[in-house]
Amino acid sequence: AGGAPCQLALRDTRGCPDPRPTCEQRDCKWSDWKDWGDCSISCGGFGQQLRYRYVSEPAFAGGADCDVQHAAETRSCEMPDCAEEEVCINGTWGDWSEWTICSKSCKGGFHWHSRRIDKQANYCGHPAIGDSIEEKPCNEDFPCQEDADCILSD
Repeated sequence: AGGAPCQLALRDTRGCPDPRPTCEQRDCKWSDWKDWGDCSISCGGFGQQLRYRYVSEPAFAGGADCDVQHAAETRSCEMPDCAEEEVCINGTWGDWSEWTICSKSCKGGFHWHSRRIDKQANYCGHPAIGDSIEEKPCNEDFPCQEDADCILSD
């Protein structure tokens, strides 16, 4: 009539590996300053030089945002007197760089691109017209993922 009772446990439990990818928290970082550009004039007085930097790594997974800092700097430069028979040359811009990655991965950030003077105006030419940096918002409508408790099912 009766058999021998089972000697093994009737229930066995163990932890499950977390199927969600792990994301390391990363703080925002500014790039190093780029080299100073050419002087805005080729001869005959004082002009300006520009250098810039950008957000090289945006904040990620709750990391600290970048401090608000200038992305560009200018300084004065002095050029020697111009020769009298020189032809007037107007300044021109080079191509725009690629847009930087967004400074924030969610809830809005900013990114920009820049350009440098391709050809400097000489003493009688006109300087290049326009901005050296353009900025625009990004990830404004992308919400940050909220923390959630883990729910196990049978």
